[in-house]
Amino acid sequence: MAAPQARTPLAFILLFFAVAAHAQWLPVDDAVRAAKQNGRLILLRVRTFNRNEDKDVDEWLAAAMQQPAVARALAGMNLAETRRKYRSIVVLDQGGGEVMTPDSVFLNFNQFAVTLASLNRNAALFAAAAELRAQHRLAESELVRGNGLLRSGELLPARAAFELVLEHTRKQPDALTEQRARLGIASIDVDRYGRTDDAQRELRDIASHPLAKDTGISAFLLLGHRYKLEHRTGAAIDAYQHAWSLAPKPSPAADEARRYLEMLGATPASDVVAAAATGEVHLVFARRPAMVGKFEVTATAPPSAARVEFYLDGARVAEDSSPPFAATIALGSAPRVHTIAAKAFDVRNALLGEESATINEVTDGLSVHLVAPPSIESHASIRVEARPPAGATIESVELYWSETKLATLTAPPYRYELTLPSRNASGYVRAVARDSTGATAEDVRMINAPGAAEELKVDLVEIYAVVQQRGGRNAEGLTARDFVVKEDGVPVNVELRGTPNDPIAVGFALDISGSMRPLMVDVGEAATEFVNGSLAAGDRAFVIAFSDQPRLVQPLTDDLKHVSASILDVEAGGATAIWDSLIAALQQLRPVTGKRALLLFTDGADTTSSADAVTALAVAREVGVPVYVFLTRAAGFLPAVQRLESLARDTGGAVFKSPRKNDLPRLFAQIRDDTRGEYLLSFTSKSSRPRTEPRTISVSVPGRDVVVRAMSGYYPR
Repeated sequence: MAAPQARTPLAFILLFFAVAAHAQWLPVDDAVRAAKQNGRLILLRVRTFNRNEDKDVDEWLAAAMQQPAVARALAGMNLAETRRKYRSIVVLDQGGGEVMTPDSVFLNFNQFAVTLASLNRNAALFAAAAELRAQHRLAESELVRGNGLLRSGELLPARAAFELVLEHTRKQPDALTEQRARLGIASIDVDRYGRTDDAQRELRDIASHPLAKDTGISAFLLLGHRYKLEHRTGAAIDAYQHAWSLAPKPSPAADEARRYLEMLGATPASDVVAAAATGEVHLVFARRPAMVGKFEVTATAPPSAARVEFYLDGARVAEDSSPPFAATIALGSAPRVHTIAAKAFDVRNALLGEESATINEVTDGLSVHLVAPPSIESHASIRVEARPPAGATIESVELYWSETKLATLTAPPYRYELTLPSRNASGYVRAVARDSTGATAEDVRMINAPGAAEELKVDLVEIYAVVQQRGGRNAEGLTARDFVVKEDGVPVNVELRGTPNDPIAVGFALDISGSMRPLMVDVGEAATEFVNGSLAAGDRAFVIAFSDQPRLVQPLTDDLKHVSASILDVEAGGATAIWDSLIAALQQLRPVTGKRALLLFTDGADTTSSADAVTALAVAREVGVPVYVFLTRAAGFLPAVQRLESLARDTGGAVFKSPRKNDLPRLFAQIRDDTRGEYLLSFTSKSSRPRTEPRTISVSVPGRDVVVRAMSGYYPR
């Protein structure tokens, strides 16, 4: 298959011309009137009376407006100009007041674009500041401006605004506004070198003596986040509990407190009290993206409970006869879907209540489960259980016998009467579900596979192999007979699936933590360049953005315009959870069959993951997808970087350190060609190892001078 032609981002070109050709630099008064009507911020070009000095500003802006990210930001602003003694570029609010002077002007186009885009997202706050200023409520106006700058990631200007609030309140005392300004300063200083201890003392003081409920909630949340980063789990839980107790329900603050409590293995205290008061059994455990190894769980129970039994997948594994009822459950080294349960009994062994929960389940996206007997003589009924994500519906379910399409089902129940092409024919059934968002998910079942009669569980193992000649070109035309595949050192019979024309599925995991903020334009444009230049019609992609936790911003879809838009719409801020987010991205690829790849963009500075590199590698081996890591800065000394290099190597992927912009097209073409040129080998596992242990894989092509990149091992699903 010929490589898809790079597609010029037409929308960007049109945007350049729209901004450059139709930009109207209005007088300030006219721009303010327009801003009051359309709610947009104002970019003010301050010109001098010296034509040579003005030329520098004009040339810099002309060059900036040719950058896609700058053009996107300016398209959402009002443009104005004036003349003063000193040249500058200033962002004004809707009332003509100064928001800030971007310090990146004349230095870095990307940082300029990030600054403008972030300020635009918070335009409503700056409009509120302008309205307060018009009412001569100057301290409150500066406070709102500071909060807008803080949300925009402009920490130094935000701190200056909060300091100005304190000056106003010294002249005209306003205790609440003063406390909120102190909270803003502490929220900036709490993670800054040399100011952490003072900031924590300030936050504890505000939390202990809040003059308004919202300041107390914010102070406790900030303390919880700081304690969590310092691995002071008990203190973090206590802070989040206080934030939960103060926050109205429902509210974003209450949701945030609950989420972090669950991440730390706790639950809101009021929930525990309520559950106990009503005689309910309630499971309490840490919610993590991949739960493996020893798993700590506790259960609330009514006062009359004499013991609590704990179950894993229906099997009783532990019992505790005194509160707090707790157990340690061994989950194994691979993150599998499990059901845990707790049952409370009184002294007469009467059941008082029970609760169950599912762990390691991918819940953000579309899921599909194919139910079919492993052995069929000639015909049988098969069914598909498809579950869409929240807010979506199932559009269709397609069924295949091996690679031959059988039917398209558009309404439940999704059942099909399968007739084999011949008596006792062997092969596989594949189900592909599509939902209303364009996302797809797949499941496959082997039919009449060798050994199926002796085993209830048949493992269909898929291995993706990239085979390259010494010059780097993909080796084409290989057949299954050319490969030697060994599982735990024992040769296995493999089949070759798919063709070079098969579509591919690509996941993007984008680090949007605070340390990535100066690099977000480069990351966004690099990722969209891959989408626009390396993916073709029929290919699919999804996007996960992560800071201290992963967020699915675009489910798997073949609508590549939506993929590009979701990449460009993310904003940086917060800590970094690389391993948690890598696992979440791999989980999205778990139900997807066919040719796949995962692209991770990060600076490699993990600060807050609950999972570790070992768990991430276990998930990668189980999912079986090559991981390509783009390190956005030279940080080879970081432990996470070294582990990412190992993970990429073990999955058949690669690591690219601080790639230059000019090198990206070549690297993207390499990944595209690797993925399209993958040989998808499948075999039925004969391993007798326990399902909780990894199985090694080796792939070679004897007799040919080639290099083979493939997964070095896997965990059975």
